[in-house]
Amino acid sequence: MEAPPPGWVPPSALRRARPQALETTADTNKSLLQTMFPGFAFDTVLVALSAVELATYGALICFLPTVGQGYPTLCGLYSWGAAYAPQIASGALWRLLAPTFLHASFSHVLTNVIFQLRLGFSVEESLGHWRFAVLYFTTGAFGSLMSAAMTPQTVAVGASTSALGLLGALLARAYLGETAQSHGLAVSSIAILILVNSGPQADVFGHLGGLLAGFLLYIVLHKGETSPGHLRGTALAALATFTLIGSVELHKLAGMTPEALGMMSRCPGMLTNVATGAAKVGSAMQ
Repeated sequence: MEAPPPGWVPPSALRRARPQALETTADTNKSLLQTMFPGFAFDTVLVALSAVELATYGALICFLPTVGQGYPTLCGLYSWGAAYAPQIASGALWRLLAPTFLHASFSHVLTNVIFQLRLGFSVEESLGHWRFAVLYFTTGAFGSLMSAAMTPQTVAVGASTSALGLLGALLARAYLGETAQSHGLAVSSIAILILVNSGPQADVFGHLGGLLAGFLLYIVLHKGETSPGHLRGTALAALATFTLIGSVELHKLAGMTPEALGMMSRCPGMLTNVATGAAKVGSAMQ
């Protein structure tokens, strides 16, 4: 019987090594995802919403005319539900939520998705799927309300109002003592706010509205010893007060024409510059 050549490995050993190699690769990929997006899990509302936002942007590019490469026209964004104050004031309340799924460019949607994936998993784990969904949509709508009430001459799109809502929720967690990283979180939050509001088309009031709503609503929705009943009641009253103020200001705009708002251009139905929160859209198309 001949001895095996040097370096020879039995086939059975190779078969055992392959699954181990695959497991190592999977563990490496999982570790990378956890580093980029702490708490990452596929079976979450946050991942589903992010996927829908990316898919919606793809649909915008496929079915709407574009300006340059990957920029939907302003009139196209408006026709798909961008926030516009006079129409919201006249009863088109769906325009408070629709802008969360609309984006002005690929860099715009990608920035928002990465931002919310970086922040949101710990919030969803703390609140649970359904309460997290309530927080996400409510902060987006509240941000749209504040944006429309304070800057009625703009048309706003983007998930940044909800993404800032997640940042507000994280600040609430720090305030309630649920995380030991409160100092670092406060410093990074200031840096994030400056960054996202530094662009010429930044939707400042939408961002601040989302941040405020996220902070207050997390306290309302969170159930635990760190969020007692009287604190939840105070937060709910504050949120209701700000909503009432924004609604009263918005109601004054019902039926106003683009010309009355000083808008320089319009679509079939109206239009002007688009506030995106992170990306410049381009010139208006008549």
